[in-house]
Amino acid sequence: MNQPSPEHQSQIQENLVKDTNIGRDFIFAPIQADKYIETEIIQISVAKVTQRELIKTSPYQGLKRFNFKDKDRFFGRDKLIARLFHAVNRSPLTLVLGASGSGKSSVVRAGLIPELKKSLKSSKFYDFIFTPHEDPFESLYRCLLSEEKDYSFSKSEAKIALKAERDTLAEIIKKLKKDDERWLIFVDQFEELFTSCHDVDKRNNFIASLVQVANSGDNSVKILLAMRADFLEQLSSYPALGAIANENNIHLVTDMHPDELRQAIEQPAAKHGVVFEEGLVEQIIEEVEGQKGYLPLLQYTLDLLWQIECRTVGADGHYKIENRTLNQTSYAALEGVRGALQKRVNDIYHNLNQEEQSATQKIFVKLVTILDTESGSKTVSRRANRSEFVGESVNKTLQTFIDENLLVSSYEDLSAEKLQVSDSELSKQSATVEIAHEILLSSWDKLKSWIEQEKEAIILKNWLAGETRRWQKIRLENESNAREELLKGSRLEQVVEFRKKDAFQNIGGFRVEENEFIDASVEYHKFTIRFQGCAIKSLVLLFIAVLVAAVVAGWQWRQTEEQKQRTNFYLQHLLIIVYKEEFKYDFLLRREVTPRIQEIADDQKLSKEVRAGAINYLGNGYYLQAICDEGLCLGRQETANRQRKQYLEEALAKNIQDQKKYLKDALEKHIVALEVLPTFTAAAHDAALACEGLSQLEPDKAEMWIQEAVKYWELAIKLSSNDPNFPAQYEPQIRKHIQSLESRK
Repeated sequence: MNQPSPEHQSQIQENLVKDTNIGRDFIFAPIQADKYIETEIIQISVAKVTQRELIKTSPYQGLKRFNFKDKDRFFGRDKLIARLFHAVNRSPLTLVLGASGSGKSSVVRAGLIPELKKSLKSSKFYDFIFTPHEDPFESLYRCLLSEEKDYSFSKSEAKIALKAERDTLAEIIKKLKKDDERWLIFVDQFEELFTSCHDVDKRNNFIASLVQVANSGDNSVKILLAMRADFLEQLSSYPALGAIANENNIHLVTDMHPDELRQAIEQPAAKHGVVFEEGLVEQIIEEVEGQKGYLPLLQYTLDLLWQIECRTVGADGHYKIENRTLNQTSYAALEGVRGALQKRVNDIYHNLNQEEQSATQKIFVKLVTILDTESGSKTVSRRANRSEFVGESVNKTLQTFIDENLLVSSYEDLSAEKLQVSDSELSKQSATVEIAHEILLSSWDKLKSWIEQEKEAIILKNWLAGETRRWQKIRLENESNAREELLKGSRLEQVVEFRKKDAFQNIGGFRVEENEFIDASVEYHKFTIRFQGCAIKSLVLLFIAVLVAAVVAGWQWRQTEEQKQRTNFYLQHLLIIVYKEEFKYDFLLRREVTPRIQEIADDQKLSKEVRAGAINYLGNGYYLQAICDEGLCLGRQETANRQRKQYLEEALAKNIQDQKKYLKDALEKHIVALEVLPTFTAAAHDAALACEGLSQLEPDKAEMWIQEAVKYWELAIKLSSNDPNFPAQYEPQIRKHIQSLESRK
């Protein structure tokens, strides 16, 4: 072991943390003026180190980040810890920036937080650590429910986080934090707000929530954000957050100095009773200097070196680690820091059979995403739901890479007992898989090649996976609202085209849930087109009927003045639709176009007025086609009532499961009818009836269905005031019915 010289010791003067009151009445983590942050360094001879107890478990992290429990093996960052300690005391919000692999997460988790706990040991100090993922508020909710922390909140208390409003964080602090507590809110991988959270409203609300707390003047709550430096440009869209960051609150995590690197390399081994062969530490330092994101590579290489020494038997018949020296020969076999990771992952890959190698490609490309930013495209790690990995071969291969610590899965942290609780489905859905560290993206040539080949498919597939999860989640909460999440327009066409070409074959294909989502989107699209087509056919038929009636009756002068106005009103509307070619059926009436059409079409105000009138007039014709698919009724109210009654009787004659499907299908069609015909009272009326039926068939969701029923009853009341098919007593009757419904909640 190279003897530590004085310059390798912690620089006490530079690590000195002065009292950080900064003119305020309250210090977050007060310490003595002469107190300094210093990691416990072993400053003893090689002989003394090798006489310590030999601990054979590896003291190095591999690709895993350091956490609080690893604080005793975290070396080389004393100066940075001191600077961050000072920053947290001074400011309500601190932004820690660094390149991928610079160690920004580790320095907070294993360095800063332990120091804060030590300084505040006589106070109640709680750290709340989470990453934004797809929904930062849901991540915060899960953080509040963590069983591994020293705080404890009930689900009803933590549920405040799910409000996802601009003042949500402030409300959590107001309702859950006690006066004598100090809170540190650490949002790690803050860039996920821009890479994984696609709900812009939630992203904006979350950032606004952070800013509100930071500006509140509450010195007992501190916010710490860790973010990749290449995402700093994203903050330009958030001037309030940017203003706080610009007040000297940005702290850059830079590369380690050689003496700090020496500590990070030597000290963990020394604590386990092991030294390095003479010259090896200098060789390693020389190799990593100037290399981008080298810290995880360094830890991975040292961990591999340790494991090899533990597995390899020397000439004396003992495992090499028992000689207490990590040697250069073993290190060279790993191909050094620059080649160790690639060599190891290639060895694992080549030991797999062909099916497992194919599964490897599908797994890894699912765990990356590609972002377009102002500074160009970026390939970043993506956290995927465990449910996205389907099939025995895929899951076996997945477990292989998890066991090798190249992938990380939260599923392993969920015990059987936890999976049996009432919200077990939520627990399973929340289980995730991700690449252990993004350094793998730039260190494994085969993965880089796969990403380049499947670039377009990766972007679309990851987007589709997120949209599918959102659709499923909303459908569980409110089925009628789930239609809003279905694919539409050019995006639907693109996904269908990719599926037809089997373009996702190399990245795992389509899951059952994704196919279900696409199929539902296609069916809804077809239904809407069919619905609109039937509507225009109704208009065409009515137009022809009007023409025939006009000819037979001697045209308008044989009608009353009111009849003349009404006939002219709808005739104008139909001609405008045909002339403007808003539907595909305009050719049917092309030859009927008269010189009056141009004059009418140019009158945009008239066009909007007559359009609304025609939709209201022809409503029953559209609606019956939607719910019965039995042809056009052209506004025959008696036929409509008869078919509606028959429809509901058929539903009631079925078993419960069939009734539920029947009513849900009906509800979907009613809602479509209202989208195409916003003034159609009967559709709102029947949507309310369908919701009431579902409240009886799904008692566990009764309250939700009753709320939906009330919503549609209110809409029906509003529309009925302008609908001659509904009598004046309709509103008071329905109001009374709504009161009866609400009493059931």
